Amino acid sequence: MNLAFNSNHTTPFDMDDVIYTFVEPKHVREKVQREFKMIMRLRMAVYLSVLTSSDDEILDDARVRLRLDELLELLRKKIPSMTFVSGYIIKAGQLIPGVYLKVNHSATDAVLYREQADNVVYMEASA
Repeated sequence: MNLAFNSNHTTPFDMDDVIYTFVEPKHVREKVQREFKMIMRLRMAVYLSVLTSSDDEILDDARVRLRLDELLELLRKKIPSMTFVSGYIIKAGQLIPGVYLKVNHSATDAVLYREQADNVVYMEASA
């Protein structure tokens, strides 16, 4: 069965008892893309830190500290997007399983929470 799609239609239309709609690709804002890139860089640094060390201090790793400082600097220069605010400022967002990031409203401090069986260890970074 071949389905034809006519991109000239912007409203739903019927053809042979099948409803077709025009679907536009969602444009992702440049700000959200920058923040996503920085979060992914931080996430990879945290992954490597967790894999290579067995202690609780994630921020002892220079790579994690550098990525976190870059993220805070970006957030101070440019106002965070609503996606970032709802994910990491209003509440703590999960970076990797068991590690959460929380940033304060002025983007001067960030806290990494590391969840372990019965306790939560938290590490604070200030810019």
